[in-house]
Amino acid sequence: MGVARVGATPGRRQALTSALLVMLAELWLASPALAEPAAYWRWRSVTDGQEFCTQTPPGPGWTQVAGPFRDLQCREPGSVPLRRWAAPPQRTP
Repeated sequence: MGVARVGATPGRRQALTSALLVMLAELWLASPALAEPAAYWRWRSVTDGQEFCTQTPPGPGWTQVAGPFRDLQCREPGSVPLRRWAAPPQRTP
């Protein structure tokens, strides 16, 4: 009398492994679509008081004075969603 095997056959196991790899690849490729742009910060020079806006620290000699912001001019606060992602205007018939 033979022993009954319970579980996936080698062919089915390979198909499940392939399907899992495809799903993981799709998730990995879709992850950049969920990313948000980096915030901008206003920085001031300790030597002459000049200010400018950037996403990364400019280095020694600069202090962070305001932020986060959504735009390069450091005008829109970071909590405001980007306008380009807003719903399009509705047309009236």
